[in-house]
Amino acid sequence: MAYPQQVTEIIWRVRQLIHDSAGSRWDDTEMLKWLSDGLLETVLHKPTANTKRVTLQLVVGTVQSLPTTAIQLLRISHNTTSSSSIRIIDQDRLDAADPSWRTSTTATRTVDVQHYMYEALAPKEFHVYPPNTGAGQLEATVSETPLEVTSMTANFPLEAVYGPAIVDYLLYRAYSKHSKFAGNEQRASNAYNRYLQQLGTKFQAETAIQPNTTNKNPQTGVE
Repeated sequence: MAYPQQVTEIIWRVRQLIHDSAGSRWDDTEMLKWLSDGLLETVLHKPTANTKRVTLQLVVGTVQSLPTTAIQLLRISHNTTSSSSIRIIDQDRLDAADPSWRTSTTATRTVDVQHYMYEALAPKEFHVYPPNTGAGQLEATVSETPLEVTSMTANFPLEAVYGPAIVDYLLYRAYSKHSKFAGNEQRASNAYNRYLQQLGTKFQAETAIQPNTTNKNPQTGVE
């Protein structure tokens, strides 16, 4: 049976664990606010939790920006104008090979991109090479900011596998609100640690098994 996809079913699970099925101590409004906080924190910890494939319209030059709803760039695959592939390149290597690559003139600009560069210190930007004419378009995968959940009957916006982690996040917020009650501070800490542990386990599973890697024995190197 698939994990429930409605927000109300996620919150129902939380209410059973905190013995507040009527919502008298933790009402729907604050539960929804906390859930939205949990979705955002989940994507900040694990950007692949909420991805979207987008078309990026380029501007003149080398410096380009992501859509306002994007948190960070995950991958650029190809030019949509010609379908030619694009490869990421280390900026230091390009600086060494072509120190003036940032120079943008009519003569140096092209529609298609050959390489792109991305730096985590500026997650909302990326650079392209050669400089673009402003007519280029790229297909990219980005990490998206989750929309705020305002209705109990809304669909759970992430994949179902993140449902249990969000349950623990909500438990953490609920217990934190009443941390003066005996044991709640520790319960809140335990719930948050479980939340982080589930995200870490999901990340480890994804990196261990993915289509881009072969199932080789790490000791022998044989499949």
